[in-house]
Amino acid sequence: MEMNFAFLEKKQEYELFSGACIDAERILESSPVMSAVASRKALELCVKWIYSIDSALEPIGNREGLQSLLHNNGFPSLMDITLWRRLQHIVRNGNESVHTSKRLTRDNAVLSLNILFDFVEWVDYCYGRDYVERVFDEKKIPDATTDMNVVQEEYRQVIKDVQKNADKIVNEKDKEIERLLALNKELRNEMKVQKARNIKNREYVYEPDLSEWTTRKRYIDADLEANGYVFDQDKKRNCVEVEYPVVGMPNQTGRGYVDYVIWGDTGKIIAVVEAKKASESGDKGRNQGKLYADCIQNMQGKRPIIFYTNGFETYLWDDANSAPRLVSGIFPQKDINAMIERRCIKKSVNSIQIDKQITDRWYQLRAVTKCCENYEKGIRKCLLVMATGTGKTRTAASVVDVMTRSQIMGRVLFLADRKELVKQAKNAFSSYIPNTTMCNLLLNKDERNANIVFSTYPTILHAIDTMKNTRCAHICLHTNGTMR
Repeated sequence: MEMNFAFLEKKQEYELFSGACIDAERILESSPVMSAVASRKALELCVKWIYSIDSALEPIGNREGLQSLLHNNGFPSLMDITLWRRLQHIVRNGNESVHTSKRLTRDNAVLSLNILFDFVEWVDYCYGRDYVERVFDEKKIPDATTDMNVVQEEYRQVIKDVQKNADKIVNEKDKEIERLLALNKELRNEMKVQKARNIKNREYVYEPDLSEWTTRKRYIDADLEANGYVFDQDKKRNCVEVEYPVVGMPNQTGRGYVDYVIWGDTGKIIAVVEAKKASESGDKGRNQGKLYADCIQNMQGKRPIIFYTNGFETYLWDDANSAPRLVSGIFPQKDINAMIERRCIKKSVNSIQIDKQITDRWYQLRAVTKCCENYEKGIRKCLLVMATGTGKTRTAASVVDVMTRSQIMGRVLFLADRKELVKQAKNAFSSYIPNTTMCNLLLNKDERNANIVFSTYPTILHAIDTMKNTRCAHICLHTNGTMR
């Protein structure tokens, strides 16, 4: 029986990524972990191929990270949003296989392979010369055999090399890619016409089986496990419980079942998670999550943090303190505990005196005061537009100082679009707030746990792409007269 990705071998134009796709399938039964690494590699190569061939996208440098490429303003709009969201599963599994000791299950590796197949199928639909509709068949994955040892060893070495010397590996990989990307640049105009013709004349509908149950088992469960949670229906401490019964719901029976509750180390529920199927907006579960939180607060006397998610979009709502916001995923237990503890220790930002040694001009004071007032109202976003020389960095430092002293924030990420601005900001903050730990991520990646981290956009995206469970409380953007 021919493997799922075997058709790629017959298409020379896919030479850049076909080998990695085939390797990912060949090695799966022998080593799910190695298959996940190969799937992520294949995805990255395929995405770079698209950037080189599609005139709707700006050409990229070889060192662009995968997350940066996936989130480029133009890339998500090329395909069905559900397919684009599912690509994160490949990224996450690949990263965890390289950077953690977590043992990847066969089911997770198969899912990565399935999503990769769907993505490559879409690529062939858009850009291929002889497109034939295909369906992923798990039965086509070859059995583990002794001749897989060579492929396994190759990907084991990839993992070891990445862990030891990531930059060297990236450079070598980029050299491998460079030649083919240069060839594809010459075909961009031709491919534009071909793509338009293909889309007009071909049928393609992406309808994966993503019921709520499937979404939970495949994605939400995986997100919880990735953040260190253990599923246990009886333990009631430091675990996750599913379908937790509550009373006090506004229905005929007065009863309900929470999709997930997270138990803290004190025997209290610290968070609820409302799940929706992937085809629905992640924001749809807000009201249901609030109702469950109301019930649990009445039952235990302590209000939990609310999460609601469709597996790809996750929202956090600490409704006692702020408005809902989109986050990267369900928080680890220590971060949830910190949020709950902060409810008791935080002070009103309006009660904190602004340090006039940092900001003393009337418009700076007004800007800091307005930011604080907005935060007290639950508004977490604030945009300040300030002219050159008016003290944007001082104002940002003052906002951080006030919110830090009020115990509202613990960590800050300061982003700029140029290395020089990052250096200047870090030096300025060091003089304005000398007792706070700081890190310029461009110079010292080992100090990323500092209270204030300074970085450019590409550098932080690369860090996100290679590290897990790194969260910052607030973000300041400082670029061309605008501070956010």
